Amino acid sequence: MSNNEESNQIESYEVSLADLFCSDNKKIRVDKIKIPMIQRDYAQGRLDKARLRRQFLEALFGAIDKDYSKPIVLDFVYGRQVRDEDTDEIYFEPIDGQQRLTTLFLLHLYIAKHLNEALMAEALKWLGGFSYETRQSSLRFCKELIDMPTTAFDDLETYLKGQSWFSKRYKQDPTVTGMICMLNDIANHYESIKDDSVRIESIWFRLIKNVTFMLLYLKKLNATDDLYIKMNSRGLHLTEFEKFKAELEGYFKDIEKSQDMDFGVMIDTKWTNLLWDYRDKWRDGTDVDLGIYDPDNTSPYTQNGLDNMFHHIFRRYMSIEGCKADLFVKKKLNEADGVEVYEIMPFSDSPNSDLTYLAET
Repeated sequence: MSNNEESNQIESYEVSLADLFCSDNKKIRVDKIKIPMIQRDYAQGRLDKARLRRQFLEALFGAIDKDYSKPIVLDFVYGRQVRDEDTDEIYFEPIDGQQRLTTLFLLHLYIAKHLNEALMAEALKWLGGFSYETRQSSLRFCKELIDMPTTAFDDLETYLKGQSWFSKRYKQDPTVTGMICMLNDIANHYESIKDDSVRIESIWFRLIKNVTFMLLYLKKLNATDDLYIKMNSRGLHLTEFEKFKAELEGYFKDIEKSQDMDFGVMIDTKWTNLLWDYRDKWRDGTDVDLGIYDPDNTSPYTQNGLDNMFHHIFRRYMSIEGCKADLFVKKKLNEADGVEVYEIMPFSDSPNSDLTYLAET
């Protein structure tokens, strides 16, 4: 394929969620966003994704909460435009970016529900074009969200308990429970200002302007199930330490500019060579049969002994630094004869402290 032919198949634009529905540019505008059935469930709202959710929401809040907030660009979202033969409507079918689009939809929806009636009605017209077709329960829940009263979003779980349509199958739908969890976190953030119409309106206008992403339309694309499977299963899953390492490298960007050090190169070469012979070999899956140590569905392709060694070293280092900074955790052991007995442990030994949280602290 020539370069000209390839460029004709890809078009990219920097847009906000509102632009996608309301732009005057017909090459951008769509009537609906449909998350297709073959896509996975909404994962950012899962309970075990609390740290990821917190980080993403903090980045979004940082771009919209203040008059001086700086805009943020959320990388690439790509997929294709599809024309519905029955209705002649054009909808966007994302291949990558589903999670970000869903979180943006929920954030826009919460803010819109706290606007004055005129602005709310205008916003809900296009927000109603977002649909989740992974399950019928997900599809209907998105529609129900549009019609819910504003008060429902301030205590969503209590409101849903009183709705006859909210049956057991909704509670078992991971996308629905994830959306509820995300909306709860958004509601908690805006609890103190939700009734301040002036502030909410200013946040809304920054939201539809300041938060953008690079929209990539892939043209002449054969949207088969095979395509989605390939796009959503690229490569092996990262280990927990690899995720931590990638985040930690981000902290070193400014430091590396002023010092003769490349953290990424060091940890992948010199430090790896140093620790290789000391790794926990039994975790590699090379010295023992996989079935012996795989009670939690772990595999040598998602965990390894070198990562485990790095994990221990970083945790020990942060334990020492935490003690020097007087970061300790009190754990009550028991109480006898009116005397309370506590265990004082380093902050890094707290069962609730993951590596990234420790590094941030």
